[in-house]
Amino acid sequence: TLAPATRARLDQVLGEQRQRDLLAAHGLAPASRLLFTGPPGTGKSLAAAALAAELALPLVTIRVDPLLGVGADDLAAARLPVLFDAMAGARAVCLFDDFDAIGARQAADSESDLTHARRLLDGFLTFLASTRPDSLAVTVAEQQSTLDEALLRRFDAAIAFTAPGPSEALALLRRRLAAVD
Repeated sequence: TLAPATRARLDQVLGEQRQRDLLAAHGLAPASRLLFTGPPGTGKSLAAAALAAELALPLVTIRVDPLLGVGADDLAAARLPVLFDAMAGARAVCLFDDFDAIGARQAADSESDLTHARRLLDGFLTFLASTRPDSLAVTVAEQQSTLDEALLRRFDAAIAFTAPGPSEALALLRRRLAAVD
């Protein structure tokens, strides 16, 4: 169950994507670079998948945090431009999951880690700048407040996801249990 404001923003994105030709005729582009923020389990990745399904587009998911894991090196960063080039040629929903790993304003354990994270971030920003307006680049992070300010300016829309309150959780549980009957 999504909060009404979150649902309204997602509906607006869908409407803009469905009316992209009309917007283009007026010199406008639909929102295509989205930032989804909120605690784990609030439906951010699921919402990206739902957008892809609603728009009948393929969903390409890139988990960012493994790119910085133990043994990660510049090979991962070198592969990203190849992946980005392939995605730039086709209309799709590109989901960047766990983006906090490279987008957060935080000190790295070493200068090498910081440099590696910066190269990944720079590659992502280049991709984001060249994303087709009829595709969606969806970036998922837990906290918008931890992300670099320069990064935040690159998004067309930031959509906050919240945990359901007690009444929403109960309604969701009732819907799920009704399906079991």
